[in-house]
Amino acid sequence: MNKRVMLIALCLMLCAWPVLAEEAQVTPEPQATAEAQAAAEPQATAEAGQTAALSENLYDFQMELCGDVITLPMKLSEFTALGWQADGDLSAVQLEPNQYSSINVFTKDGAEIYASILNTSMEVKPATECMVGEISMDSYQAEKGGSIRLAKGIEFGVSSREDVEAAYGSPSSVYEGEMYYQMSYEFDSYQDVVIQVDNETKVVSSIEMRNFVDPNPETAQASDEPPQSVKDYVAPTELGSDMLSFNVEYDGALYHMPAPLSAFEANGWAIKSGGDEVVPARGDTRLELIKNNQTLRVWLYNDSDSVAYAKNCFVTGVRAGVNDTDVSITLPGGLNRDSTLEEVEAAFAGLEFTKDESSEYYTYFEVGEPLQDVTVCVDNETGKVHSIEVEYMP
Repeated sequence: MNKRVMLIALCLMLCAWPVLAEEAQVTPEPQATAEAQAAAEPQATAEAGQTAALSENLYDFQMELCGDVITLPMKLSEFTALGWQADGDLSAVQLEPNQYSSINVFTKDGAEIYASILNTSMEVKPATECMVGEISMDSYQAEKGGSIRLAKGIEFGVSSREDVEAAYGSPSSVYEGEMYYQMSYEFDSYQDVVIQVDNETKVVSSIEMRNFVDPNPETAQASDEPPQSVKDYVAPTELGSDMLSFNVEYDGALYHMPAPLSAFEANGWAIKSGGDEVVPARGDTRLELIKNNQTLRVWLYNDSDSVAYAKNCFVTGVRAGVNDTDVSITLPGGLNRDSTLEEVEAAFAGLEFTKDESSEYYTYFEVGEPLQDVTVCVDNETGKVHSIEVEYMP
């Protein structure tokens, strides 16, 4: 019943590569292995449109693409300045922080490649203001005239499996398919080069280079002014009877979840520490509140398109119980910490809910969707409510 675990599971699912036009959330942490760091050499840089020597280090994430040496990630504006044109209007694609759009087709003088566009900033931005984080070419595209050369002379359509392994050593992982042999060279999370060799022609038939770690990420200054959504929040005047209204009476005050942190502060809750940390647009962070020696651990969500201080974000859920924050909590319809098992069953009777009786000690009643739900835990021994949680993560 731990919904934080469910959130982590959902995030892991999103890390899988999507199909055409899907978007996924990623948060790369550049922590290279000792072997990779030992292999790293000073990175050679190349400005858009400028001829430069191709690095001999694969993990500099450089390639010579149709005659131009490029380094990933690179600004999309610099990539298009080299003559590459997107097949579609990327200005209409909005990307949240650490989000990428895949797959995008780019063409130049008949040549064609795939590219993933990544937002490495803390603001919501159109794809046109973001970075090219991945480039790939397959044998079908190569027939249109494109070319790729990697470090140490590895070339698309020329080099063999033996050439690749002689240049870069044993791959981090391999896959032996019916049509091709695939070698993956992995520097770190979201930093890798994948090379396929056709089993029939015995030469490189696909190259995919990805580097989602921006060495010079943009910094953003948060405003002391709360987002408009925080200003527009109005607390409910009554609980009502709809449990999925996400109204809740918590420690004697009425809230509609998610509720601004400022609403909790107005009712006596104080930030234990922090509050001035910056939260990315559409991002979240953890914080602890305290009132009358009771600690409430909350997730704060920034629902705006700009960075915001944690103190100007929304509390997404509250919880109270025997082993949790020891304060009063009441749901629409009147369920509270003094309610009995019979009263809980009656309140949930007209709802589509799940009942979990797998625990020897507790029975859980849950209504709503993951991360947007109400959970009541009943102690099997006492037959009374043990804890109540109301959560709404946008």
